[in-house]
Amino acid sequence: TAARLNAGRPTQSSDSPGGELATRTRSPDSASTKPSILETAASLGEVRDKLNILYYGEGGTGKTTSLAFMANLGPTLMITAEGGVKRSPLKRRGVDVDNIRLIPDPNKYQRVTYTMLHDLFWELKATLDDDPNRWVGTVWDSITEIHKTLLEDVVADSVEADHAKDKDRSEFFIDRGDYGVMTEQMRRLVRRYRDLPCHFGLSALTRQDREGDGAVVVNPSVTPPLRGDLIGYVDLVCYTDVKLVNGQEIYQGLFRPVGRFRGKDRFDALPRKLADPWFHRVLETPSHVSRKCVSVAIAVSAHTACCAASASWGG
Repeated sequence: TAARLNAGRPTQSSDSPGGELATRTRSPDSASTKPSILETAASLGEVRDKLNILYYGEGGTGKTTSLAFMANLGPTLMITAEGGVKRSPLKRRGVDVDNIRLIPDPNKYQRVTYTMLHDLFWELKATLDDDPNRWVGTVWDSITEIHKTLLEDVVADSVEADHAKDKDRSEFFIDRGDYGVMTEQMRRLVRRYRDLPCHFGLSALTRQDREGDGAVVVNPSVTPPLRGDLIGYVDLVCYTDVKLVNGQEIYQGLFRPVGRFRGKDRFDALPRKLADPWFHRVLETPSHVSRKCVSVAIAVSAHTACCAASASWGG
């Protein structure tokens, strides 16, 4: 124990006058051949670009579809807690459904748990370390449901612990400490999946929150302490909506904060609003697209485009 505590600290040099501390420090791995941290540094020019994105919106606004289009780039792993990934609708829209693998298996009754996500991360990391092309990316659909599921497990453990101490507690009572445990679990998991060498996408439902000035803001539906971190973790935040244009339903994505809605573009490369904000379209949208556009280009079935007035979102 003492050796471990002292490892890496400056040591006295036997030939230093007055017992001065030697400038060299003892490394915990000094006797090994482990490469130095500097030797593991990667050239930015050799780092593959990846995208971390959060889609949030009401049900039926294209969040899952947008993320599923990641599969058109290659093998995609989707962690589904809502059961909203349906083969036939996605296939009709052009998603390569054969590239999608689902966890848990929808043909079996399985729950998403912290332990499952934790163990899966390490499996993914080992797989990608061995073969960087094995997975193009991972998807959480949705973080709203996943964080509720993890909270249920935390509460169940707390109730069991209280009952073991002969404390009377309802299984439906959620203590503030339970929220804290769940939030830390989610922070750890999201950061780890975000840092894998592949794309990472999440979906979330919406909730309305009143700000300090009384304004109502539409936020991703997670607890407030988690929400701020989640928005900070990802590169892009897209608010999804469906609009009727020329008699046709058009899926739209907002990538800038407008009115009551959140949006984020860390790359400063996307237009404020994008029609059909499918993952592969977002990834391939050129940076020269005008960010000041006040119209949305609508792709119609004949592969022509028209311009629709953008009166929504307060824009």
